[in-house]
Amino acid sequence: HELGGRCPAYASAARFAKRWLHCQMLSSTFSPQLIELIAAHAFTTDARRPPSSGQLGFVAFLELLHRHDFAQEPLLIGLDVGLSDENRAHAAHAFKAAREAAG
Repeated sequence: HELGGRCPAYASAARFAKRWLHCQMLSSTFSPQLIELIAAHAFTTDARRPPSSGQLGFVAFLELLHRHDFAQEPLLIGLDVGLSDENRAHAAHAFKAAREAAG
């Protein structure tokens, strides 16, 4: 997709992430597409500039895995244009409703 063209380091970061998960014997737990989306978060978040290298993108991937509370908060990734506050609120509400329905 377009992210690879805008951020050349993205492809390397995604490859590092896939390789690292494989070495941790977790590659069967995460689909390649999910790994790419999680890696894309480092390049699409508004909080900072995109990483300038694949290594820095991989570090951002690891930081996200460490710091994000996946059980309590959805990970929202706006690949092309970002997400509006309204879309974020709607996604957070849907996530909460799904969590409550699951028990």
